[in-house]
Amino acid sequence: MQIIDKKITLYVYNWSSELMDSLKTTLHRLVMWHNSRSHLLDCLVSQKMGLFNHTYFGTNKLKENPFCRSLEEIESLIKYTVPPKREFSSRMTVSAPKSARKLHRGLPPFDETLRNAKIRRTIQKSNYDVAKDPVVRSGTQALEVCIITKKETEILKKLENLYNTWQKRSAQITQPVSLDTLDLLKQSSRLVHYCATPLLFSPAWRHFVMSDMPETASSHSPNHSSGGMVAEEAWHMDLRSSFLQQYVQFLQKLGLTPIETKVSSPRQTIKTVRLKDGARSHSPVHRKSLGISASQYLQISVAGGIILIELSYQHAYFCVRIYAFESSRVPGVDINQQLAMLFTDNCDRYKDLIHLHSFAHDFHLRTIQSYFHRPEMGFKSHYHVTRFLADFVKFFTPRPKFCRNHIHQEHQGFLSHNTPAPLLYQYLMDHPPPSMKKLSMSNGSINPQDVSENEEEEYAVVNLIPRSAVYKDNKGKWCHDELDRSVVICRSESQSQTRPNSPTPTTPEPSTTNIPQDQSLVVDTNPNLLNLCFYVIVTSKRDLYPIQHGWKSKTPFVNFPHTGGIPPSENTRSYILLKEEVQHAKDRIVTTVRQAANNCRRDTLWDQLRQGELLEEGGASSSAASKRTRRKEGDEPKDPSILRMTYPEFKVLLDMVHQVPLSHMDERLVPLLSNGISWYEGLLRFLRSKFSHMTRFFTSEDNLVTHLALINPNHPDMMVLLTVDKQANMSELVAIFREEPQGSSSDSESKGQQVLATQRQMEIVIDAVTYYMWTTII
Repeated sequence: MQIIDKKITLYVYNWSSELMDSLKTTLHRLVMWHNSRSHLLDCLVSQKMGLFNHTYFGTNKLKENPFCRSLEEIESLIKYTVPPKREFSSRMTVSAPKSARKLHRGLPPFDETLRNAKIRRTIQKSNYDVAKDPVVRSGTQALEVCIITKKETEILKKLENLYNTWQKRSAQITQPVSLDTLDLLKQSSRLVHYCATPLLFSPAWRHFVMSDMPETASSHSPNHSSGGMVAEEAWHMDLRSSFLQQYVQFLQKLGLTPIETKVSSPRQTIKTVRLKDGARSHSPVHRKSLGISASQYLQISVAGGIILIELSYQHAYFCVRIYAFESSRVPGVDINQQLAMLFTDNCDRYKDLIHLHSFAHDFHLRTIQSYFHRPEMGFKSHYHVTRFLADFVKFFTPRPKFCRNHIHQEHQGFLSHNTPAPLLYQYLMDHPPPSMKKLSMSNGSINPQDVSENEEEEYAVVNLIPRSAVYKDNKGKWCHDELDRSVVICRSESQSQTRPNSPTPTTPEPSTTNIPQDQSLVVDTNPNLLNLCFYVIVTSKRDLYPIQHGWKSKTPFVNFPHTGGIPPSENTRSYILLKEEVQHAKDRIVTTVRQAANNCRRDTLWDQLRQGELLEEGGASSSAASKRTRRKEGDEPKDPSILRMTYPEFKVLLDMVHQVPLSHMDERLVPLLSNGISWYEGLLRFLRSKFSHMTRFFTSEDNLVTHLALINPNHPDMMVLLTVDKQANMSELVAIFREEPQGSSSDSESKGQQVLATQRQMEIVIDAVTYYMWTTII
């Protein structure tokens, strides 16, 4: 074989004709193969130089070359230096249309492969740079461009089909869309709006959110780590699901259509679950929340494109993302500038109308209001309401502008002369007014796994006031609405600040907590200063969604009257009612605390009288006979924290209890009790001696007034009192009750037992009086 330039001469000797023909054919194929590879390299170099009209693959110059007559051999020409042994099944002639000369369906012609192509990496930075064959290096790079172009073409085709489907179908009819297609749509769209709002019901989530508040807004981004979040409880998962469902319904009111999604393949399902499980390895959220964590999509097709909204939970935040897909991104669809501007305006309107913070604000208040009505539904047992309300007010200050529900927080201090603040607050919690009910709140760890059986409990009282309201709206039309109002009273954790030397009246009065800034303030450490915090909550039963100013239906937009700069939330009936209710709540709290202070003082003195030691003459020790008083078996033990009662305290107690003379209870006792002071003095000594274990004796400082109280062991709220007043020349025998007996009682059995115990005590006393009268006669 002799090779001179591009000419090959082959000499053979004594070969058969069959071998000569085979060698000739093989050599001819090899020459044609190398000519085709050389021509392919020339075409690729010309495309890289931008000379797309200079050389075509399969020109007339190589008309006789069989490997240039079909585009199927291009990949083999690049990979192999020798022709393949197999014969290609189909041939595509050079004269075929340019649109048919493609490596695979959806690709541009090979001669325009590198036109406006995006090269991921140069040959020098690729792994095929080590190849010595220049066709392999340049050809492999061209194949990479073909693969990228194929993927982009497939994406455009899927988006085109999705676009045409949503544009033609009505808003009520949808078909399932694969998650892959939605991901392609998001990647091809613009993220025009992102908003995140937290759910504050869970103590662990609330701790995470409140500790994150001072940081920048970037901490709310999807890539933000959850840090020390704990496992999610079932009741909170139900609330999250309810929030998502109600927000989807709200967006449907705005004309958006939920998208039913489907998984493209089982392999993708396994991959998705693995990714989510991997994410949960850094954030220990309960595995049952996997379904709730999936994103929910809604869309609306408008002139000029598609608006896609994605709803998802990211750690403690509920996130809303709005994507805009312009029609101009679809091949073959052109829109004018006017439609493009209209589409941009629609995107801006939906950015303003989603009202995520206002919706979350109303949802929290509406949910906590339902908890007040039915504590056993929706929340865990002994949910700490006041901590939630305190953090809620802190986070939503100032309140969102388009909310319909409202909350007001205020602190108020009360000074009582005789009752310590902890005792008064405990009494207020244990004896709430008839219109209020007591809430028990668990004071445990934020981690539900660390809850102990003996954890402390805190208390609050709540007053529920349902009300129907009829009012005129902005258009002058009469509207009917049902509003739920509640007042929550609890202990204020912050110390109250009052002016120096503030008065301490006997009856609790509101302390001066609102002091001008120029006044010097000191922290009041008076143990009798009771600091209360109260919340007034007003929620609407009819209007569940935020205020939509300028929105009536899907189209058109309607402008409401100008409110003069007042936020729409403060122009609602519920806000007006809130201001009225705040003042009413202040008055009711003052009245309630005053009554509670009086009752607490009365009950404290009553218990002190029942359990305290016997005293004489303003606190002097009792007589020797009294000191030798023996306690009977079954008597209730004395509380060591209760001090001995003095005569002034006893007089205060007499002014606070209900007294009924025995003669008024039974007129037949009038002749029996109509005796002089000397007779009553003897009766007092007799009763004191006979009932020494159940009597309490008091004498004034001048020894002119004496009292003898006979304890009723079977009725702790009733006593019999004998009083002898030498100065007024008066004596009487009365029954005293801690509270005035009510005409009706919810517990008829308990009331009957108290009546029997009272009657039995009176019989015992009257028997003793009768016996004493008999002794005076004989």
